[in-house]
Amino acid sequence: MENKYQVPKPKKPETKAEHLQKQIEDLVKQRDRETNLAAKQKLNAEITKLFAQFERLKL
Repeated sequence: MENKYQVPKPKKPETKAEHLQKQIEDLVKQRDRETNLAAKQKLNAEITKLFAQFERLKL
């Protein structure tokens, strides 16, 4: 019988790559909600910087 009280905990990022991926996903969601163009550009610059770090880790 399945125990309905065992709720799985949210998985925390374990590696640096997973941590960067989570940060990028959160920033993209924030950027998509943003209406101010200047704020979008600032968020996009941060996303680009983190994505470059993420790609370097994959190599």
